[in-house]
Amino acid sequence: MRKRSVMPLAGAAALVTAVLWGSPAGATQSAPTTPSLTAPGPALKAAITQELTSMSLPGCALTYAEHAGAQVTCLKAAPHTSTAAPQAAPAATAGICYYQHGPYGSAAMYNGWRACVTGEGDGYVPPNLNDQASAWVSGCTDGVWFSNQPWTDPAWNFPSYSTGNFPWGAVANDTLSSFHLNRAC
Repeated sequence: MRKRSVMPLAGAAALVTAVLWGSPAGATQSAPTTPSLTAPGPALKAAITQELTSMSLPGCALTYAEHAGAQVTCLKAAPHTSTAAPQAAPAATAGICYYQHGPYGSAAMYNGWRACVTGEGDGYVPPNLNDQASAWVSGCTDGVWFSNQPWTDPAWNFPSYSTGNFPWGAVANDTLSSFHLNRAC
């Protein structure tokens, strides 16, 4: 089990915090059946990758944009994994984004905020965005959405390279509080 760590957010959102950590040892998850989806074709994968890349910044684990066309800002730096001198590296692609408004792909979706997460493991929605998400997109990672703390119910799986709206399974609209990403993109 990895050590839990609280990482402060930078910039205008200095009062907001996010927590990412590894899953508790022996944690299990019920296996709900996700709503029916078709396999994403090349065009959908390309569109999802473009959306997630547009919200990715070098050295950043959590990005935020107030609305479409707004500057993407880094709310939480990615953890450093090496003591070597920092090198200029391309941004890792965000694994998920969640949006204040839905349905996914609508003009309304881009009129509200969006937050995107890079990395893997459990994470919390920042307090000032908690219980407000209405739509989402996932890239290379699959994972789980939670209405409360990670690894508690209500929860629902999401597949990689997919889009959706809340309610998603047992996770109702405007209840998203945390998530789990199975891999970093």
